[in-house]
Amino acid sequence: MIHLAATSDPALRSIFEALHFPLTTSKSAQFGELPITRIGIGISTTRPSDELVIQSAELTGMDAFEEVVKIEDIATLGDPLKERLLQLAREQAPELV
Repeated sequence: MIHLAATSDPALRSIFEALHFPLTTSKSAQFGELPITRIGIGISTTRPSDELVIQSAELTGMDAFEEVVKIEDIATLGDPLKERLLQLAREQAPELV
């Protein structure tokens, strides 16, 4: 359904990109020619060490652990709308920016 919506309305892909959720489409041998569309995120994650996962499970009683966001990636996120507006503001009133 996501694939159909994304290919039928190109603006939808742009909206996801602007929200830092890029859409990618690929095919999997398991599903043959069926296109699989995934919603991504512009930052990477990492799984903590086994020791930390075990320690967390012992403390919380939960047998699951979420991945941890790489803080460095957050700093590299860009905002095209913000950058474009700043560019326009610098061109029109550089003394204010």
